[in-house]
Amino acid sequence: MQTIVHKIVDTIEEHLETISLDELAQTLNYSKFYLQRLFAFETGVGLKTYIRLRRLSRAAFELKESEQRVIDIAYKYGYETPESFTKSYKQQHHQAPSKTRSDNQPLRIYPMYRQEPSRKQETMMKVRIETRDAFVISGTKYEMSIENNENLELIPSLWDELNTSGNDQTLFEMNDGPIKGVLGVCVPIDESKMAYWIGTATQQAVSGYDALHVPTSRFAVFEAKGALPDAIQTAWQAIMQDWIPTSGYQIDGGLDFEVYPNEDPTSNAHIAEIWIKLK
Repeated sequence: MQTIVHKIVDTIEEHLETISLDELAQTLNYSKFYLQRLFAFETGVGLKTYIRLRRLSRAAFELKESEQRVIDIAYKYGYETPESFTKSYKQQHHQAPSKTRSDNQPLRIYPMYRQEPSRKQETMMKVRIETRDAFVISGTKYEMSIENNENLELIPSLWDELNTSGNDQTLFEMNDGPIKGVLGVCVPIDESKMAYWIGTATQQAVSGYDALHVPTSRFAVFEAKGALPDAIQTAWQAIMQDWIPTSGYQIDGGLDFEVYPNEDPTSNAHIAEIWIKLK
């Protein structure tokens, strides 16, 4: 069954602008009824709904990254009028198409289905694309190996030490830069080593701390809502498996960081963020 579902998904992606259920059924040599039952059973979402969500996700990317007119994008993705497109677009993204170009509010992107068998994809990812002027991260720099997952073992212990010592509050008090919170920053050194920073955004380098100067950059910013560490791990999994392969954006690879607010990390209402630098 999973092979059939992936054939459905691949066919939709290849012909996303124009595909209809009739064409999909004819291409795959299945009845429309069977395709819809099979797809909904495996993914937890209706086939028509999936196509609509994927079209509106792709449309959001094109609004953000191209100069095409809203009316042209509406027709391109099968809407008969700009008004019907705008209505559907607002329902998914909670903003008008014109606002996508002018604001940095999060978009509600529905990734291409690429889950393992029997794992249902039920929620959309909140992501906003944001350009930030150059800023400074002041904190402590650690260099570590990424071989044999040494970094995955070391980093949690660094955070435990920070929180136990109370130095996390020192960083929150230092935080007078453009991004609010304490940051965990990954910067690759070479194929086997990385630098990891625990710090905060400051207006200028702070004496006694290592300084990382971040140039003007464009980021994809994701919410990770829920108790730590599960929320941040779940968000990273979705980004790696779903968003990066299908978003249309190119990842810079030179910097990414997590942002933690000065709130209870065990609360289900806690919201951290993941910032990934784009090309």
